[in-house]
Amino acid sequence: MKALPYQVPKTMTESFKVRIEDDLHFYGSLHTHSEIQITYINQSKGTLVAGDYIGNFGPGQLYVIGSEQPHVFKNDPEYFNGEDGLKAYCISVFIHKSMFGQ
Repeated sequence: MKALPYQVPKTMTESFKVRIEDDLHFYGSLHTHSEIQITYINQSKGTLVAGDYIGNFGPGQLYVIGSEQPHVFKNDPEYFNGEDGLKAYCISVFIHKSMFGQ
């Protein structure tokens, strides 16, 4: 499966961007971006695919995903069926890799 390029919405003067996802499920396509991503899962369960890693994710977990690393947080099927009370909520910080210098 080929990873889709993703552009993190931010201006050219921002070194990082904070994004809160609060929806029925997370973005479900394998993708890459140039920023380093730090994500805290507040609510949600599923499978994380990041490079050659495949494993489960759940509430209370923190992930650091490298620049240009193909990844996807794929929710379990019940998140796509609209079951009551299920929600995907996470806080991500996207850091431009040049923030740390050369």
